[in-house]
Amino acid sequence: MALAPLLRIAAPRVAPYGGGLRDVVPITTLTDPHLGGGVEYDGVICQHAGLAPGLCDERVTTDAEKQFSPPSHVTGPSIAVYTGIGCDILGEPYDALATQALELAEFYALAQGIWEVFFKPVAAPNILGGGPLCVEEAVGLAEDWAAGNQPGMPLLWTSRAVATVAHSRHVAVREGNALVTPLGTPIVAERPFGQAPGAPGGYGWMYVSGPAQLVKGSVLTTVARDTSTNESMAVAERIWAVTIECTIAAIQIEAPCT
Repeated sequence: MALAPLLRIAAPRVAPYGGGLRDVVPITTLTDPHLGGGVEYDGVICQHAGLAPGLCDERVTTDAEKQFSPPSHVTGPSIAVYTGIGCDILGEPYDALATQALELAEFYALAQGIWEVFFKPVAAPNILGGGPLCVEEAVGLAEDWAAGNQPGMPLLWTSRAVATVAHSRHVAVREGNALVTPLGTPIVAERPFGQAPGAPGGYGWMYVSGPAQLVKGSVLTTVARDTSTNESMAVAERIWAVTIECTIAAIQIEAPCT
């Protein structure tokens, strides 16, 4: 008995996972083709104010002289992400599917690139705590350290596993589709950020940094066909540029923590 042909229907709408880069880090869209070279700007948010000299009350220890620092020159590398869809020519076109796949999944790849560029190189002097800490201690240490090193709102970066533990310990609370600490510090929960500086491994790590931003380029699609094999391929790509200001530090998270 011949089988009836399959009925083609619309694919179900899939919502992206929450709490990660997409929901926490500000995103700016640019169509400039030079985005592939990275971005730069001058910032001033990594400097604290000082105590000015010259007042009569000697109980306050002031700077001997007012201090002047140049603005911080911030640079952000470009990171390219892609998805490829390929099958037989009879199923063409695949460009829309490739774009759809990229827009759903690109933040996972982008997070891996950010970890490799910014967090993997963290050196020993910027590892805080002297050893593994309970997640609530790690959050407190991270926020206190950040307040002493830059006046802007910091960011905490960790894995989704550690972020879930932080929520269960009441040091992370839901705010919309993201998590923040009780002091309002946003938490970027993406799997790569639980890795140890220098190399993957360990139960989990947390990083603390100054403000960050993502600069998003346009989606570029390329379609190719091999008539000798009846294969059709479509690739969707996007260039991102990423900036993170001020110093980055890391804290190892203890597991389990009693």
